[in-house]
Amino acid sequence: MKKGFTLIELLAVIVILAVISLIAVPIILNIVEDSKQNAIKSSAQLYVDGLTKRIVSENLQREFNPSSCTVANGNVSCDGETLDYTVDGHVPTSGTISFNNGVVTGYTLDISGYTVTKSGDSISITKITSVVFNGTYVVGGQNDTYIGIAYLDPTDLSRTCTAQLAAQNVDRTTHMPTEIKSGCMKFYVYADDGDNYTMILDHNTTAIAGFNGDDSSVILGALTNDTEGWEGNPRLISADEIAHIVGADRSDTLQWDSSLPSGTNVGTQISWFYLDGSGNSYDGWEQHASNTSPSSYHWLYDYTGGCNEYNYGCIIEDSNTYGEYDSTIESYFTDTVDSAYGYSWLVIYVGMLTVGDNAGGIRPVITLPKNLFVPQNTQLPSSVNVAYTPGQLLQYDPVSNAKCTSGATCYKWRVITVGDTTSNPTITLQMDHNIIDYSAWASQTDYNDDTNWDNYIWNDKGPITALKALETATSTWSDSLRINYSYNTASATNNYGVLSCVNGVCTTKRTIITSNLKARMITGEEVAALTVAAGASSNSAAGRWILSNGGDFYFSSTDNVIGTSNVGTGNTTLAWLVENTYVVPFGDNTSGATFDEYKPTNGYWTLSPKANNSGEAWYVYFDGILVMENGVDESYTLGIRPVITISKSIFE
Repeated sequence: MKKGFTLIELLAVIVILAVISLIAVPIILNIVEDSKQNAIKSSAQLYVDGLTKRIVSENLQREFNPSSCTVANGNVSCDGETLDYTVDGHVPTSGTISFNNGVVTGYTLDISGYTVTKSGDSISITKITSVVFNGTYVVGGQNDTYIGIAYLDPTDLSRTCTAQLAAQNVDRTTHMPTEIKSGCMKFYVYADDGDNYTMILDHNTTAIAGFNGDDSSVILGALTNDTEGWEGNPRLISADEIAHIVGADRSDTLQWDSSLPSGTNVGTQISWFYLDGSGNSYDGWEQHASNTSPSSYHWLYDYTGGCNEYNYGCIIEDSNTYGEYDSTIESYFTDTVDSAYGYSWLVIYVGMLTVGDNAGGIRPVITLPKNLFVPQNTQLPSSVNVAYTPGQLLQYDPVSNAKCTSGATCYKWRVITVGDTTSNPTITLQMDHNIIDYSAWASQTDYNDDTNWDNYIWNDKGPITALKALETATSTWSDSLRINYSYNTASATNNYGVLSCVNGVCTTKRTIITSNLKARMITGEEVAALTVAAGASSNSAAGRWILSNGGDFYFSSTDNVIGTSNVGTGNTTLAWLVENTYVVPFGDNTSGATFDEYKPTNGYWTLSPKANNSGEAWYVYFDGILVMENGVDESYTLGIRPVITISKSIFE
């Protein structure tokens, strides 16, 4: 007869295994931790080495030998002077580096949750025990169906993340963030349990993970791979959560029932439904969003194929194809399985929760402690309590995104916001000179293509040449300036004046002009508004000027007819609009312009095309007039003067 193990023997084995575990597990964890710390120390050293080379390069151009540099939120300042220095990968969020005649003598840097210190030849590293969150949290508005928006790196919560940095983390080929799995990203917060926020990413980390009906391990495997190293216990959203967000689980409506087979409506219960549906009838839950405006729940299905500019209510379409499936991004999986078919419920591109044999992707959900998030708009900086006036002069460095007093990229700017109040958090500025001396508004090369043999150049494609030139001229500027801007001018017909920019990607008539625009040009409407603000009556040429049929006008116009006099030596209120044009070196100061510090130019283009002449666009001329006489292909008299919108907090 075989003899088994006694209870004592089994307990002995368990004790031995426990002892081995107690010894082995810490050793393994220590090995992992040591490897991580060594990698962070290497990152810190590489950052310092790169900064040293940047300082040497600067010193070759001018005398530049700082004794120390400070890192704050990723920005570098050496002896009080902002230095343009950026690197890829994990970078310090704060710290100091000391130099002696260009040689590093020591540093203390906070990076990826650790403090790395070098003193002499010794480098030490300690873990920061308190959780540091350097993302950005913005509270949702009164009409928003989400609680807030969080910009963060789920692999490193200490990383500085803003809306601009999240926008920068984009595939430059497709202009879409689909399949981005790390770095600064945008999350929509939709649930608050009192202690934690639950949030969903704004795009699929895997465009198409498989077809509905595939082995669930394939889907979960894709989720695991996509979210490796993430904080917040990543998972898929549930169908019940979708129903709760849109109100399909309320007692005063036909209620969602996750156990109800797809396509079956029973009594007071519904199965599939549109996110914008509502009411006590099946018809009410079969209504999708308007095709003329965004869905209230667009954030749940943006970056899917087929939204087609509000056709189904989502605001950002992704029509790219991926691999063997040769399909647009149709949907993403929830974690809920339909009882009848064994398929997962999906959120699909038409704004619907449904079941089908669709190709589904991965859109992760994470949950993080509320105490990490300080709402961006709960306490505005003190400088927001300042109201600026048109023409007010400010100095700002667009490369370092900071106020300045000197330096190669420290430029002077004029406020062009009219009617600013202390409650406005941002201000719009125009550079005091042309950053591009001469440029066409639209050149023949940019206007014509293989299917257009016409030698004429019209304004129907927008300022394609001017904006391309502006993109190049501002390429070294801070990515925080990537513009979100929409312009639909009354000056044009047939959508000629429509310009739409999202995170620097700009289109006119649905044709991409630029993909990294950080500034724009002033509009004819803005020039007209400035003249009224400067004292022109509302019935004057400036006040009555309508771009679609108005004529030229001088900034000094105060009568009820088209202005015929220039700014003049006696009226310099708006002289700053034409400062740094070539008038003074030619001995003619009748425009009231200040002395030309830059290469002479006649004026600069606006964004505004002319409606009743398809070959012209409006521009500001040196004698103080808004005019349209030159064709859009004119490239040897007019330049480009950048306009930006930035936070007032920069000037606090």
